[in-house]
Amino acid sequence: MVQILAKKIPPRLPLGTLISFLQVGIIASLVDLGLLYVFTEYFGIWYLLSAAASYICGMIVSYTLNKRFTFHNVNKQYIWQFFLFAIVSTSGLIVNISVMFFAVTFFSIYYLYAKVISMCITFFWNYSFQSRITFQV
Repeated sequence: MVQILAKKIPPRLPLGTLISFLQVGIIASLVDLGLLYVFTEYFGIWYLLSAAASYICGMIVSYTLNKRFTFHNVNKQYIWQFFLFAIVSTSGLIVNISVMFFAVTFFSIYYLYAKVISMCITFFWNYSFQSRITFQV
C-alpha cells in the first residue's frame, strides 16, 4: 500500500523552478496590483470586483510566462492546458478574495495591503498545483 502511494507522489521540484515561478509571480503580481489600483481608484469599481478582474489579467500573464520560461513547456494543447491553469488559479482566486474580504472587513486593513497578504498566501498553493497539474513537472 505504501509503495503504491509513494509512486503517486510526484518528486520534488528543482529549486530553480521555484525561483522562476517566483519571478514570474512577481511580474504577474505587479500587473494584478496595478490593475486593482486603477480599477478601484480611477474607475470606482468595488475593490473585490476589481480584485477578481485584476487577478484574471495577472493569471493570463502568469500562464504565458510560466509556460515558456518556468516550465519550458512545449505542450501544444493550449486551450486544455489553459483550462487546467484557470481551474487551479480560480481556486487561488477564491482564497485571494476571501483573505482580502476578511482583512478589510474585520481587521480594517487597506485593500492593497490585504491584496499583498493574500498574494503571499496563494503563492505556494498555486505553485504546488500548477507545477503538478497544469505543467506536469
